[in-house]
Amino acid sequence: MGRQKSGASMLSLQRILEIRTYKTVWVMGHKIRKAMAERDAGYKLAGLIELDDTYVGGPKPGKRGRGAAGKSKVVVAVETPGNKPRFAAMRQVPRVSGDEIKAMAQACLAAEVVARTDGWQAYRVLNSESSFHVPIVTGSGKNAGRLFPWVHTLIANVKGNIRGVYHGVSDKHLPVTWTNFVTASIDASGNPKCLTG
Repeated sequence: MGRQKSGASMLSLQRILEIRTYKTVWVMGHKIRKAMAERDAGYKLAGLIELDDTYVGGPKPGKRGRGAAGKSKVVVAVETPGNKPRFAAMRQVPRVSGDEIKAMAQACLAAEVVARTDGWQAYRVLNSESSFHVPIVTGSGKNAGRLFPWVHTLIANVKGNIRGVYHGVSDKHLPVTWTNFVTASIDASGNPKCLTG
């Protein structure tokens, strides 16, 4: 489950493992994902970090991006030593605010990091004696992918997999489901790791 880039649907696991009931496979899959998240709960990202937020959910009428209604807000960080991704952290938040960013930083980032962000005002809380914040104003969505390639690659892979394998994920199950895809997507070092919260 943690090695396939495209993820694994519970229906395909049911066929592979020859288990009769879908409910049994579904429960088993969620227990495995939860165990993967708990395994990595104590690890903190260090060094150079790409940090951004995203909104997960199906198409909705109205505003896009920050402020979109009816979507799950997620803050994503990727540790990038040597300009390659190594470890990732994800935290679902009620809103993308300074308080939520600070809580994620305390839980998921080591004491001394260099955090690169798109300059959104909530990320200003990252400026402290223990971390250094490098805001880079992107100007447009196209520039963001070029300036923050690893965090945006991870976000795109996860969203694509959620659409393709699950055809959507509820707010309640997003953190557990994301664990599977984050572990599979950040595999450049040969020692993938994910953090969820």
